[in-house]
Amino acid sequence: MNILNKFGWFMVPTLMFSLVELVGEKYILGYKLAEIQEKTSTTDIFHAAFLYMLVAILMDFILYEHTENYLYTFYRESFFDRNWFLLILPAYSFRIFKGNPLIYIVAAIALILINEPFRRWRMRKRAVAAEKAKNLLDHPYYDATKVELKHYTKNFFIRSWFMFVIPWGLILITDPGRRGAFYNPMLLAFGFFEVFCKSKARKEIKALLGEDNFIDFTEDS
Repeated sequence: MNILNKFGWFMVPTLMFSLVELVGEKYILGYKLAEIQEKTSTTDIFHAAFLYMLVAILMDFILYEHTENYLYTFYRESFFDRNWFLLILPAYSFRIFKGNPLIYIVAAIALILINEPFRRWRMRKRAVAAEKAKNLLDHPYYDATKVELKHYTKNFFIRSWFMFVIPWGLILITDPGRRGAFYNPMLLAFGFFEVFCKSKARKEIKALLGEDNFIDFTEDS
């Protein structure tokens, strides 16, 4: 669940838009894949999404070491949180390079076996640091999973349901260039929405813990 609260604004609309393109390509006569116009070339949506997903993976590795723990402890870290990119990338790779799916499945499993021990080690180390920080507060029994916030919906699916719906509206646009032109602005809009949501969450958590007791859990995490 944590990965959705960190990168859901990017992952969900990208995956939904990609699904829209697959449905359109298969069931609508004359439907062409959305085109993303760049400075010197034009690429279809799956190549662009693949590159964007690589950027998201890099950001995930960076933010994994410097995450705002007090915002993302609403849910326990899951197997999907630790390995989401290893589960998604093979699908994009297969769609782009049209290779043998068995190769990508074997590669994904091998990478998961390498990634899991490292992520679990980091998770234990970060949990110790978070526990020390929590004990310094006047709220030693503070449990973020049980806190109810007035102005912030912690559940990603409730907070961001429209990310699953809006991309489907693009299937009505037949021109691939116009459809692709909506992709980047759509991601920016969803990204700004999540920034707005997280700013409200930060204010509420600060008010809950008290300004004097507020600790940035990113330190020594």
